Amino acid sequence: MVAESQTLADEPRQLLALALEAARAAGVMLRQKLGTPLHVEFKGAHNNLVTDADKASEAIITGLIRARYPEHRILAEEGTTGADASPYRWVIDPVDGTTNFATRCLLCYLHWSGTGWRAAGGRGLQSCY
Repeated sequence: MVAESQTLADEPRQLLALALEAARAAGVMLRQKLGTPLHVEFKGAHNNLVTDADKASEAIITGLIRARYPEHRILAEEGTTGADASPYRWVIDPVDGTTNFATRCLLCYLHWSGTGWRAAGGRGLQSCY
């Protein structure tokens, strides 16, 4: 009985740890893509973009989730799904602001400092206008 209650108590921490691991792993790849040409496609409307970086970061995140929790549901912006029925659902949008990312209009972003999230000013304000 103690082991079961300890497992339930540890579960939110384990899920958070996985979320942070996945975000960091995708973030490393996204940082590397910033200085390189991106393959850009349109999803319907002319201002609804998807890049190879969106797809690759989603694949990194969902791959880590599936490896540890194959029974969890996944709802991801670029279409990745998981199990059909589960009390758990991960909602994934790895690049929130694809248009800004694709056009290098990076005004502000959050980064993990090792002790907490910090906002930092980006580059490209003049290129947005």
